Amino acid sequence: MKSVAFVFCMALLGQMLLPAAQVQAASRKALKAYKNYMQKQSKDSIFAVFYLDKDSVPDLIYYLPSKEIYTWKNNQMKRVYSFDLYSGEMPEGHRITYYYKKKGAFITIPHVGVAGCSGENYYVYKNNKYVPALGRTKSPEGVKYWRYKPGKYSKYTPTAITKSQFHKALKKQVGTKKATKIKYYSNTAKNRNKQICK
Repeated sequence: MKSVAFVFCMALLGQMLLPAAQVQAASRKALKAYKNYMQKQSKDSIFAVFYLDKDSVPDLIYYLPSKEIYTWKNNQMKRVYSFDLYSGEMPEGHRITYYYKKKGAFITIPHVGVAGCSGENYYVYKNNKYVPALGRTKSPEGVKYWRYKPGKYSKYTPTAITKSQFHKALKKQVGTKKATKIKYYSNTAKNRNKQICK
């Protein structure tokens, strides 16, 4: 009886370890590809390796001359966000600043262009890419909240929503997870070796 229980436990352990081994192998391949990619980019660029989507394989964010995010899917790098894909935003001041670890959501600071105003756009993973979903703008008149949807004349059009609707939609995407600030590194050999570990 003990031997049967032992065999059963070992089989369960094997099933648990197999996915972990597959994740480790995928992570090694992804990091190697990210490192090779960054070696070909401008020395003036910056990057970060972080866990953005809902799996345990790291993702890459890269700045200059564009702003792009890559994930590892089907054994290859896949671009899931590019600043150039979206209209209605200005390059000046547009920064990807925070993300929700393993929740498939990040926050950008768009160009506002009016003194005393600031804002945030929240992007989520949908249909194999990151798209704007929510927005919040602050001005001397107060705070306004937005939901982005495909528009007739532009890719994404903001529609005013309440504060409660904003927080409900955000919670649906990220739960109780707090946003984490992204730490970027200059694209040097030292930083690539240290931050993009194989």
